[in-house]
Amino acid sequence: MSAELAAVFREMERSTAAGTPPESAIATKDREVLAFLDATFHDSAAAPPGDRDRLLAAPRPALGTPGVADRAHGVHTVLDALADHVDLADPATERTVN
Repeated sequence: MSAELAAVFREMERSTAAGTPPESAIATKDREVLAFLDATFHDSAAAPPGDRDRLLAAPRPALGTPGVADRAHGVHTVLDALADHVDLADPATERTVN
């Protein structure tokens, strides 16, 4: 993980209110995807030079907005609950995923 992405993650932690619920599985996946993209953009000559900078800059304005971290935790909680109740054998799930 780059130092720049680590700084974004630290900002995310600071913007989170005390007493928030434990990290959700979906939030963990979000961080993994950001780390993957960061590494891909950093190590790849195929990515245009400004793409990585835009990726790292995108979440910063929201981090300073009051209540955003709490709303994000709420969204992750809902997504975790949905993921826990998805029936992978249900044809509707397959249609949605595809």
